Amino acid sequence: MERFLAVHIHLRYQELVTHKRAVLVVISMGLRSTRDAIDLVIAVASFILTFVLYIGIYLTVRRHKNQMQSIQIRGEAQSDGMKNFAGRIKSAVSIFYVYPAHIICYLPFQTY
Repeated sequence: MERFLAVHIHLRYQELVTHKRAVLVVISMGLRSTRDAIDLVIAVASFILTFVLYIGIYLTVRRHKNQMQSIQIRGEAQSDGMKNFAGRIKSAVSIFYVYPAHIICYLPFQTY
C-alpha cells in the first residue's frame, strides 16, 4: 500500500504517509491478526467442546439402547414411555450423524 501511494500520489506522499500514521497502521494490523487468532482459538474450542458433548450423547444413547434391547429380550411389555424414549434416541443419533457433515461443510470457510 505504501509503495502504491508513493508512485501514484508522489507529490502528496510526505504529507499523507507520516511516521505517526505508519505506526498506527502497524499497530492496527497487529491487533487485527491477534483478533483473528483469538477467533480461530474460539472456533476450534467450540468444535472440540461440541464434539466431546456429542460423543457423550452417543455413548449414553448406546447404553440406553442396549438396556432397552435387554428389556425386550426378557419379554417385558414396552410402555408408551419407552416408545417415546426410543424416538428421542433415534433423533439424537440422527443429529450425531448430521454434526460431522456440518463440520465438513463449515471448515472451508474457516480457512483464509
